Amino acid sequence: SVPVELRLWEFVEGPRSTDDALSIDVQPNLERIDQETQLVVRVTAVNSSEADAERVLVTVPLPAGFEVADQGLGAQREKGEIDGFSIDPLRVLFYWEKISANGEVSCQVRLNAVATGTMTAVAPSLHRLADPERRAWDKQWRVVVE
Repeated sequence: SVPVELRLWEFVEGPRSTDDALSIDVQPNLERIDQETQLVVRVTAVNSSEADAERVLVTVPLPAGFEVADQGLGAQREKGEIDGFSIDPLRVLFYWEKISANGEVSCQVRLNAVATGTMTAVAPSLHRLADPERRAWDKQWRVVVE
């Protein structure tokens, strides 16, 4: 027999956090756009605890019909607004080494619409990474396709 893993997904309204002291807010700058207008999405993570929150990861699923428009995230990392990020066709990940006690951090991502219609994204999530040795934000790998 072949082992099978069953995962049940819970769909929720609004952002989801696995830590009561941490919260996230993801806000687009506009509710309606034409296909030529970039959508700017601001991501804010808040730590309401009296202690620093270390190794915080925010996952922002992209709405269907959108793609990341620019690599402005690299400039935000250079300014210290984020400590790391990753982009794939389905989501953007943001990483902070530390969010200060009773502090907040924010960044933004620009999206291009590649289709028309009413688009909905799965709620974003936030959690702390358990093992600091398992992260690889500064490690790169590449493959050449010919």
